[in-house]
Amino acid sequence: MNPGRSAATLLLSLALLAGPPARPALAAGPAVSGSGILAVGGAAAQFAVQVDGENPPYFDYLDFSGAAPREISLVQASEVSCLGELFGGQTIRLNGAALDSASGETLSLQVFLVDGGAGGQDRMSVKVARSDGKVVYFVPMRDLQSGDLSVTCPG
Repeated sequence: MNPGRSAATLLLSLALLAGPPARPALAAGPAVSGSGILAVGGAAAQFAVQVDGENPPYFDYLDFSGAAPREISLVQASEVSCLGELFGGQTIRLNGAALDSASGETLSLQVFLVDGGAGGQDRMSVKVARSDGKVVYFVPMRDLQSGDLSVTCPG
C-alpha cells in the first residue's frame, strides 16, 4: 500500500469522525423578537421582527390604512443598538435599508422596539425616509394593541 495514500486516508477518516468544524461563537449582542398589531390611521398595522445574532435580521410591517396595504420590509440592517430603559421599557433601535411597496424604492428605515416588561406595555415606532432625509412614512411611538416583544440587551 502507498504510504502517502495511507496517510491521506487516515486524515480523511479522522476528519469524518471529528464531525463538522465548530462554528465560531457569535458576539452576544442586542436581540429582539416578536410580532403584533398596532392602530394606524383608524386601521390596523401588523409587524414581525427577529434579530438574534445568528440569522439575518428580519423586520416586516404591513399597514392596512390605505386603499392598498403598504408593506415595509427590511432589506439590510446597518445598526441594532440597545438604548437601555427608554419609552417605558428596554428599547432597541433598528436602522437599515427597507423596501417600501408604496414606491417600490429602497429607503432608510428606523424602528424603535420597546419591551415594556411584565407590568408594562410593549411599544413601537416606525420611520421611513428617502436618502435626502425627507420622511415618507412615520408612525410615532404607539402601544401594541396585541402581540408581544422580547428585547435582550447584553450587559
